[in-house]
Amino acid sequence: MKITLAIVLLLLGFMAWFLYGAASRLEERMDSLRQNYARMSDDLDTLSLRLNTLLKAYKYHKKQVPIPIPIPKPRP
Repeated sequence: MKITLAIVLLLLGFMAWFLYGAASRLEERMDSLRQNYARMSDDLDTLSLRLNTLLKAYKYHKKQVPIPIPIPKPRP
């Protein structure tokens, strides 16, 4: 009886140790994913701001200066 109890407790200890290790690795991975998501979100915000600025500048430029259309010269 004592040997069976010892084996069961040993197995439970190994399972707890394994689950604790898996949980800590999962927590580290989640922190890494959160950091990557925050970095990508910042990059997307910066890119969106730059694209909007370029679009506004293009629209303003288009209103102010008409784009010259090259007219081919007739051949003699």
